[in-house]
Amino acid sequence: MKDIDFNILKFREFYKKKNFDEASKLLIKLKNEYPLHPQFIKLKSQISSFEPSEKTKNKLRDEFSKDRFISVVNATGTLLNQTPYSLWLLHVIGLAFTKLNKYDEAYAAFDRLLFLNATHEGGLTGLANLFYQTNQMKKAVEFFRKSIKHNGEKTEILCDLALAEDGSQMPQDALNTINRALKLDSDNMTAKRIKALIFRNLGRLTESQTLLKELIQKDSNGYDAIYTLATVYRDTGNYADAEKLLRKCVFADTDNLVKTKSIYTLSNFKSLKLDDEIINEAHSLLNDNKVDEKEKSDIYFALYAFFNKVKKYDEAFQYLKLGNDLRDKLSVYSMTKVIQNGENIKKYFIDNSKQINAYKAPDSLKHRPTPIFILGMPRSGTTLVESIFSQNSNVRSLGELTFLDTITIQKSSIRDVSEFFDTVSHLYFEMVDNYHNVQSTFFVDKMPSNFRLLGVIAKAFPDCHIIHMDRSPQAVCWSQYKTSFGSSGQDYSYDPYKILQYYNMYCNLMRFWTDLYGDRIININYENMVDNPKEILSPVCERLGIAWKDEYLDYHKKGKLIKTASKEQANKPIYKGSSEEWLNYETYLDTFKDLKRYYET
Repeated sequence: MKDIDFNILKFREFYKKKNFDEASKLLIKLKNEYPLHPQFIKLKSQISSFEPSEKTKNKLRDEFSKDRFISVVNATGTLLNQTPYSLWLLHVIGLAFTKLNKYDEAYAAFDRLLFLNATHEGGLTGLANLFYQTNQMKKAVEFFRKSIKHNGEKTEILCDLALAEDGSQMPQDALNTINRALKLDSDNMTAKRIKALIFRNLGRLTESQTLLKELIQKDSNGYDAIYTLATVYRDTGNYADAEKLLRKCVFADTDNLVKTKSIYTLSNFKSLKLDDEIINEAHSLLNDNKVDEKEKSDIYFALYAFFNKVKKYDEAFQYLKLGNDLRDKLSVYSMTKVIQNGENIKKYFIDNSKQINAYKAPDSLKHRPTPIFILGMPRSGTTLVESIFSQNSNVRSLGELTFLDTITIQKSSIRDVSEFFDTVSHLYFEMVDNYHNVQSTFFVDKMPSNFRLLGVIAKAFPDCHIIHMDRSPQAVCWSQYKTSFGSSGQDYSYDPYKILQYYNMYCNLMRFWTDLYGDRIININYENMVDNPKEILSPVCERLGIAWKDEYLDYHKKGKLIKTASKEQANKPIYKGSSEEWLNYETYLDTFKDLKRYYET
């Protein structure tokens, strides 16, 4: 008897006796050894084809439509105890776990499903939506693309992919994808609204506004479009019309997501009296069991902002803590992995110091635009400095690029030092060319977390400029805790202890990089800069090779679209005192009180 025949026979014995642990071990062994063997493929098809009766299916669908997800999990779980490889049941339970924010359980269900059928549309899109819901946008893009590759283009999936690409800072890809969706269904309202959103994020505000008005004219109750138009008005400084539309969304007969997003957006630019009907509605939504935890966290962050603006600091902090606690509960962020990654980067530079010191970048880089990397702790003033320097016509701002982090992770297996740095610089500029087509002398990449890769930047881009923002640790840690970030890469900010760990990692790495490449780093003290901007920044301009002009300080009058958490501050003139704001909450922030700047420890 052949080995595969013997293992399949044993598998069937275990399966019949419901010894699924041993059966699963054999199934993994068969997949590893005979992934394309017809007998293995036939076995997978047989064990995964079970579907319950139509009566049971309809009952589960009804429970799902009524948001009774626990009931769905219980019912499908009971059936899976009998037939644990049913694709239909795994798909349903994965969706239900996702709705319940049970992400590990949902991932396990979709992972088993894709083990049995790697091209299953429900498994691929289910996993993609799981990643999207947990702000893991790059993984969401990967699995949406896999689904389309194996199962063909469908308008709904293309729309989801476009949103994930836009969330991954790939707006041009997102625009191309949504145009493919509209080619399939030219009148699809959802696709048109997403296109308007992408236009907004590309800075094409007039086109966005025109498209949204067309959608609203066709459907006056299209509150997703109305909300997006409100954000376009906000981005153009038309706060009065933005507020009018947001209030309309809050009190409309629409879904809770639009309501909570509208309240949160309004809180970022509007002060309200505490008896305002908006705040009353926020409290009502908190008591609505149909509002999910992510939406409730947005309401808590909004209430923090409203109470903070009227200096009700005790109440404000309580709301902020509730919002952060919910976000932390929903997060899949691993602080351990992030810290280990930082240690791995240091180890690479220590273990390969001789080869790194000897490395010479290729001459071809001299013909490229010069990158200006602005980095530091998030909320340390990177957006402010970027906004000022990009007023120069020779400096183009590209925002927070994730390119460097993506490339270094993908190419970390390259052992040869020269090949690694050559590859990093080549792929980085290739991505800049593909997504931004820079024609200016300089461009700015202001991803704060690039401090982790400062050594890579110094070696791979010998002619670049590295600006490091140095801000009070209490101010910068508090600013992170009070901010609702959109990226899962900053989920540590929802827990003061994790912020402390992240800050200590930052100090550790900045001391390390300063010892190695201190002469390459331009340090800007945030507090000194806001006190005397011209005195601090004009010498920096001179070192960069660009002429200083006092009009650069009027950056806030230019109406530039800012997409980061700093957008409200970056559209205002420089103001003093922001680094002391944490003192209003000092009694709650013992975790941060004794922190020192990286060069003071």
